Parts: sequence; structure tokens; C-alpha cells
Amino acid sequence: MSDDGKEKLHRSIAGIFFREMLDDDDAVLAAAGHLLHLVNDEQGCRQLLKAADAYRKSYRNAKALQCYRKIISDLDNIKSAEADDIYCNAVLAWSKIAEAGL
Repeated sequence: MSDDGKEKLHRSIAGIFFREMLDDDDAVLAAAGHLLHLVNDEQGCRQLLKAADAYRKSYRNAKALQCYRKIISDLDNIKSAEADDIYCNAVLAWSKIAEAGL
């Protein structure tokens, strides 16, 4: 499958999880696995932040860090108030884990 095809597939699967099961942590975590393969906008990063927070709350810090790093990377070049808010939340949460030493 081409890279473009893979991206479309990941985006479609993540979209299904969000439309069908927005409040279900398992769906959010499953969608995160797909969002990690995409360049995300503010909406995708907001969903990835939900997943990262769920991972952190369940002490799966390595997975949480992976999500926070992806958010920080994806939002680095997006200039908007929403992007700044998500970016700051991701950086703060990432630093809490890093400070605790994983």
C-alpha cells in the first residue's frame, strides 16, 4: 500500500472511532494508534491529547510521552490560539512525566 493510501486508511479509522465512541477511553486509545501515523491538525491533536492523558492516568507513561511528543511536533508550525492551548497542555503534561522520571 502506498504512503498516501496508508495515511487515508489511518485517518478513516481514527475518524470512525471518534464519531462512534467519543467518550470511550478504549476508542480514544485505539484512535491514538492511528493518529500517531498522521500529521495532525488541532482536532487530531486534541484527540491525541485525550489519549495521552488517559495513558498517563493509567500509568502507561511511555505511551503517554509518545503521544505528547507527537502533539508537540505536529503543532510546532500551526499558529492559532487553539494550537497554542493544546501545545501548552502537552508540554506541561510531558514535563510532569519527565520530572517524575517515567
